[in-house]
Amino acid sequence: MLLPAATAAGWNPLAPRPIEVTILTGIIVSSDLVGTPGFSFGALPATQQVTLINRGAIYGARFPSKVDKTSNQAWEGGPALRINSPTTLINSGVIVGGAGSGDPNEGDSCGNCGGGNGGSSGGAGGPAIDALAQLTITNTGTIWG
Repeated sequence: MLLPAATAAGWNPLAPRPIEVTILTGIIVSSDLVGTPGFSFGALPATQQVTLINRGAIYGARFPSKVDKTSNQAWEGGPALRINSPTTLINSGVIVGGAGSGDPNEGDSCGNCGGGNGGSSGGAGGPAIDALAQLTITNTGTIWG
C-alpha cells in the first residue's frame, strides 16, 4: 500500500503534494489474497494526484484450488492494481489480474485450471486495473485481465 510509505517519506495529507511512484524493472508486486490488490494506494484523499510508473510487474492474486468438492462454483481471481485517486499510469511493464479457479467437479482433476480464458467451468480472471477514480494510461507494456 502506498499510503504508509508516503507518510513515512514526509507526505502530509493536510498539505498534499503530487506523489510519483516507480516500480523498477525486475521488481514484482503481488498479492496472495484475492480480495487484496497486488498494488493499492490505500486511503489517500480523493483529490490526491498520483503518477505511477511501472517498469516491473504487478500481479493480482489467483484464486487457490478449490478444496470443497460439494460446491460447483468457480471463483474469480483478484485485481492487480486498485486506483482510488486521480492517477497517471505510465506502463512499460506487466499488469495482470489473478487467475480464477475452476470448478473441481468438471473437466480434468486440476481444480485450478480454469480462470481467465482457461475453460468452460473456470472462474473469471481478476481485473488488471480496478479504477475507482480518474485514470490516464500510457501503455507500451502488457495490461491483461
